[in-house]
Amino acid sequence: MIFEVRNLMKSFGGISAVHEVNFNLKEGEISSIIGPNGAGKTTLFNLITGKLKPDHGEVFFKGIEISQIKPHQLCNKKIGRSFQITNVFPKFTAYENIQVAILSTRNRCKNPFRRSESMFKEDTILILESLGMLNKKDIQAGYLAHGDQKLLDIGVALAGQPELLFLDEPTAGMSPQETRATTELVKKLAEERNLTVLLIEHDMNVVFSISQIIRVMHQGKLIAEGTPEEIRGNDHVQRVYLGDRV
Repeated sequence: MIFEVRNLMKSFGGISAVHEVNFNLKEGEISSIIGPNGAGKTTLFNLITGKLKPDHGEVFFKGIEISQIKPHQLCNKKIGRSFQITNVFPKFTAYENIQVAILSTRNRCKNPFRRSESMFKEDTILILESLGMLNKKDIQAGYLAHGDQKLLDIGVALAGQPELLFLDEPTAGMSPQETRATTELVKKLAEERNLTVLLIEHDMNVVFSISQIIRVMHQGKLIAEGTPEEIRGNDHVQRVYLGDRV
């Protein structure tokens, strides 16, 4: 197992947002976490990526406990994350956003006397190519379409050459065509880079087309885990979340 969560718990004001959550990820696996709004999905993501500290429980990456690590340190441990709300510099070009992320993850932002324009040019270009955004490299991120900003956010997460990638609603706000293209892109990136991917997603077409394993959260707890076929056939999941959508 490349990643393991043990008995993770987090409460806010006496309300349990995440309660006794346990799961693990296999290397190279693409899996999803689904559930209604308020189920605890984003809180769980924030716990396993260091943005929040758990009240109880442990998180392991490649056998090393990381629940107390700071978010910016995760990049150096080959863990990347994209965000539900895009996390890019709007006044930087697409190229500059990727380049700055690479410079940061490789500790090259500490020398104020060294010019950076040509540093990691090849690596930056390769990420933009993999996103299908090379023709938009000189556009300021704030002027990119929403779908391209979401792709750029994934590119920033790739800058640290992660082995494990967390994607928080990667297709939110996208058109059906953009959603299909992004779904195929995530599959391609996972295969080409041997990535383990865990995503939160509300689009069930995306979830059931991309996931090898699906986990369902409800009221802070994991209530089901299985293959897409097993989740489709789970009566409890149908009652609390899926209904007739799949």
